[in-house]
Amino acid sequence: GKTIKSREDGLEEKIYNFRRQEEEVRNLDIAFREYVSALDTIKSAESNLMSAWANNIHDWENLENFQQNAEAIRERRTNNVEILERDVIIPMMTYREQFAEIKRRLDKCEAKRIEFDRNSYKLHLLEVANDGGNSSKEAVEAARMKVDKSHDAYNAIASDLSNLLPEVYDARRELYATNLQTLFSLQTFFHNDISYIFRDMSDYVLIKLKND
Repeated sequence: GKTIKSREDGLEEKIYNFRRQEEEVRNLDIAFREYVSALDTIKSAESNLMSAWANNIHDWENLENFQQNAEAIRERRTNNVEILERDVIIPMMTYREQFAEIKRRLDKCEAKRIEFDRNSYKLHLLEVANDGGNSSKEAVEAARMKVDKSHDAYNAIASDLSNLLPEVYDARRELYATNLQTLFSLQTFFHNDISYIFRDMSDYVLIKLKND
């Protein structure tokens, strides 16, 4: 179980950034789900409210128009959630799924580092023993070859990750900006669209009050 742990501060910082990104995407996933759930709750509550109003103004003229507008609002809210799922949430979750592949490579890199460290420690013990005449030069040389082989294997994957992780980090910034802009644009269009329906319903009520 004893070993000498190696360090590569540059790579470890990149790995730390990756772990933080993974947590960010996980938090966004939770927030998106809560947001969509809240939108569904609003749709349901609003639909119940409109039904209650329709039952209490059943003697008004143009009640059918009121009900059509209420149905149009419900449809807009349903479509809004579906579009959000397709254009905002799914792209973010697709991005999150890419973390699994990179995480496997990080785990493999860590396993190679542990193997290299273990071989280095064994070589160190043999070298100390050799100085005291308790191990052969052949054993030391064989251990040194294992160290070199494991070091090359570790360096290969560590080098790939050192190049890949900054690219993932930079891509995240662009994805976040694009995703957020899509969210804002969709909600701007949705609220503008639904505001016209509410205005039509409001005008209907004002006309009713004026006539009465």
